[in-house]
Amino acid sequence: MTLKRTVIIYFSPTGTTRSVLQAAAEGIPLGDTIEIDLTNPVNENYRIPEDSLTIIGVPVYAGRVPETAVNRLKDITAHGSPCAVVCLYGNREFDDALVELEDLAEELGFHVISAAAFIGEHSYSTEETPIAQGRPDEEDKKKAVEYGRSLMARAGELDSPEDADPEVPGNRPYKERKTPAGVSPDTDYNRCAKCGKCADRCPVNIIMMRDAAQSRPKGCILCNACVKTCPTGARYLDIPQVKQWSKWLHENCADRKEPEIYF
Repeated sequence: MTLKRTVIIYFSPTGTTRSVLQAAAEGIPLGDTIEIDLTNPVNENYRIPEDSLTIIGVPVYAGRVPETAVNRLKDITAHGSPCAVVCLYGNREFDDALVELEDLAEELGFHVISAAAFIGEHSYSTEETPIAQGRPDEEDKKKAVEYGRSLMARAGELDSPEDADPEVPGNRPYKERKTPAGVSPDTDYNRCAKCGKCADRCPVNIIMMRDAAQSRPKGCILCNACVKTCPTGARYLDIPQVKQWSKWLHENCADRKEPEIYF
């Protein structure tokens, strides 16, 4: 098949998914890469040309594709163009997220020719309880570039993207979504510089700048982008259930996992 461009589509509150997809695109020799960032609301529909090689990437939240990402991906339409799906998970398991993303991509009109699971720093990772801290690292990014090369080679082998049938792990029906509801990070008013970076970074627009950054708990997806982007350390997550889970992950998911590729 003849391909003319690379398209990367991502939902990436803390930037880990974006960095892996950008590295993968480096390995695809199709000129300029079109980036579609769904991290913030855009209210725009995108139609992907048939002669594009697309990579769709999302983080994994409790073994599933974040519901916010699912809703925003539905603004994308394709008409039979080849696609790879990529998930970033925090060194535990990606469970059903990858197969869920595959199904969604097919619903949008893509033909999935490959899938990959990479590791990114867990959104609950802290200095006290690090979980895959600093990932994706340089080794991960090298593997992402190699994945881009392999993906391009695979696309070139196919007479039609419909010929591909990657064995993507996961269960159907997918596991139940489990996200703490009605909670969000807090702000230390003495540290808050009122710079607004947390509000700009919030993918669901629930942070307001008043005397200091304040969140509306309803709607928070606990991506922790505001915590990780705050330059003064004013944003913090003080939720017992999350702290307990973070400690368990730190103690039980310390062994380094490597990317998994499926063709």
